[in-house]
Amino acid sequence: MATEAVCPLCSSSSQKLIQAISYPDLAYLYRKLLNISIAQEAIDEIEYRKCPHCELRYFAPAICGDGKFYESLQQFPWYYPDDKYEFRVAKRYAASGMSILEVGCGSGMFAAFLPEGCKYRGLEFNSEAIRKARERGLQVDDTRIESLAAGMPGSFDMVCAFQVLEHVPNPATLLSCAANLLKPGGRIVISVPSEDSFMGHEINNLLNLPPHHVTRWCDAALVAAANQTGLKVVQVEHEPLSATHVNDCAKATLLGSLAHAFGVQWPLISRVAATRLVRWPLFAMARPIAWVARMRRQSIRGHSVIAIYEKPQP
Repeated sequence: MATEAVCPLCSSSSQKLIQAISYPDLAYLYRKLLNISIAQEAIDEIEYRKCPHCELRYFAPAICGDGKFYESLQQFPWYYPDDKYEFRVAKRYAASGMSILEVGCGSGMFAAFLPEGCKYRGLEFNSEAIRKARERGLQVDDTRIESLAAGMPGSFDMVCAFQVLEHVPNPATLLSCAANLLKPGGRIVISVPSEDSFMGHEINNLLNLPPHHVTRWCDAALVAAANQTGLKVVQVEHEPLSATHVNDCAKATLLGSLAHAFGVQWPLISRVAATRLVRWPLFAMARPIAWVARMRRQSIRGHSVIAIYEKPQP
């Protein structure tokens, strides 16, 4: 049974239990579906909870992937894409001469989107990603943001964290450190998978479960995050549905409707059903939904949501 008693964003002790998830089932599914062995933990269950105050969804205990886990994921060519929608959103707020920090930068592909003259620095713990970034002449270090914030307060015009916040057990700490690193008037750009899109209805999406993701974010939680750190919300923007995710959206819409009818919000079902679900004949019913989504995908919320925060002037 999970032991954490407070929300990792707002520290509220109130919480709603949505599902108790078998950790052995998670380990089985990672091996079966992705051929990845996750770390052995002396626990039987992980609780999936919702905070009624800030609306963050989170898993407790927050068991996070280690370096070996992310090295295993790196074998998939889709894991570190060279181009992300959020890169283009962040680019709007960048200007020549700015000092920009990217937290969890991977191999630093975002740097290529910045205007000439920007001073880029990245933080990353994956040694192979650091090597690739440095080969391209980028300053990327295996340094914790807490250490950087303690030694370089007020040093950056912009701090970015793309698809990072959902991986860390202490998102409030990361955001507070990012705010501390900003100059007054500087901006933070965060992107996370959106619970207000089809992602919130997906069942058995292993990469939206521990030890990969330990928090899940809706728009309300992103706004609450600003209130926790004294930041101002500049914009919350949803990525349009990409062609890559059309079928995922259709299946999630179908299953989400069925789950809603039965009052179910579970992100994981049994291991037997999970390995057979993709062949379930009912998914033939998702084809018309996919066709509609493909035609209208620019108006449908996609995988990610991007939040832009500003540090107020004194």
